[in-house]
Amino acid sequence: MRGYEFYTSIVSGYKTVDDVDLSNYPTRFRIGSQYLILTIIYLIWLVRGEQKYQGYDFLDILKSTWVFLAIAFIGYPFTQDIYLYLQYGLMAINGLNPYTIASGDFASVLSPFIFWNQTSTYGPISQLFFIFSAAFVSVSPILGVYVFKFICLGFHIFNTYLISQELKFSNSRVRIAIAYLLNPLLLFELVTEAHVDFFVCTSIIIATIAIKKQNYVVGILAIWLGILSKTLPIIWWPLVLVFLVQQKRWKSLTLSIILSTSIVLALQSSLLPSLETWKSLLNPGVGDLVSGSLHDLLKLILNSQYVEYFFPKLVISQESILTGFRYLTYIGYVAYYVCVALKGYLNKNYSETKLLVDMGWVTLVLLLFATPWLMPWYPSILFAFIALNINARWFCLTSFTFGIVLSCAFYTLGYGPLYGRILPGVMGTVLATIPAIAILLFGRKMRRFPQFERWIRGKGLLSSTRRIPN
Repeated sequence: MRGYEFYTSIVSGYKTVDDVDLSNYPTRFRIGSQYLILTIIYLIWLVRGEQKYQGYDFLDILKSTWVFLAIAFIGYPFTQDIYLYLQYGLMAINGLNPYTIASGDFASVLSPFIFWNQTSTYGPISQLFFIFSAAFVSVSPILGVYVFKFICLGFHIFNTYLISQELKFSNSRVRIAIAYLLNPLLLFELVTEAHVDFFVCTSIIIATIAIKKQNYVVGILAIWLGILSKTLPIIWWPLVLVFLVQQKRWKSLTLSIILSTSIVLALQSSLLPSLETWKSLLNPGVGDLVSGSLHDLLKLILNSQYVEYFFPKLVISQESILTGFRYLTYIGYVAYYVCVALKGYLNKNYSETKLLVDMGWVTLVLLLFATPWLMPWYPSILFAFIALNINARWFCLTSFTFGIVLSCAFYTLGYGPLYGRILPGVMGTVLATIPAIAILLFGRKMRRFPQFERWIRGKGLLSSTRRIPN
């Protein structure tokens, strides 16, 4: 309802997009509390003993969950990204290239809702979804919003179906499918808020299925489908190529390189003719902004009155410190990535399963350490990795904690002074990152506790004959 109220207030001229009610802490806390309660209910269901789902097929799953899906679909988006998507679609319909012309330079019925005046950061596949949905804006902007939300819901259900089919020989197939389908973060961010990350999840799932079946070229194609939706999946591409070299899959490697080169050349000759248009895909609009990340936490510390009083020189050098920390995390991530690739290449027993878990790890570490502007829907793609790599206990626990705690912190407390009062915002920024980092650093030690392994087995997430992997 808050999202719809914001829409009507702008249409009536009562508010502008700059008046979005994110700084109203009581309102934000009410919304966050509702989200938190739903998350707690979900976690209680998740940790209960194994449910009896014998004989369940996918239609049975939908019959038992349709109410939650309907509520998520009916809810009106609170964030403004959906209007930006539709604006890019309208631009394309009117013959304008959204990769060369900023959203604010095109006047439309959606212009009052556009907060980010920038060229598109989304790939051509996302653009197709935008164009289709934007075609209905002439009838009503709300209709355009719900057409796109319907696409999001359809793909979320499709993703769950793919997961269910891939796990058809697992005793926990239905339980994992329902856990993915009703995950509060996925329902809220991918369906209610209609973020385009739903198709990145599709890319992950198809790539995982293909790579496990040794259809490597199809896996590379699936990764490219993700890249053409949102740029982040490009980090998986080199790992797969290294794997193909390590496995001496020369035919698949050659075809993958030819496929990738053809896609790049096709984009270069059409939608992305210049270096500036390619840079557009890297989300330059956020620039040096920070939110919800370690970078944000460092900025909050430097801005605190205690640092200003005891270390005034640090305040003066704040921009240099933040820039240095930003590049330090980038360099650290590159070093980590190279280590992961080399470790896989030198491992004689490197398998498709280990490759897929490594793809998940490099995504998690990128978001956790080297993403200054961190939004709560970014970790949504990690849950596709979790669902299909459930035995990678350390990765799953870290990623699950990161996604759930990050979203709860954002919607209840906010990040820093930008979205709420100072103290709740600082607490939100700390909770967004520190719990996941703690599990990342100390998670392996949990293997020493046999009761944890018994608990995992009791939930049906690990067979009685299998050890907990790292």
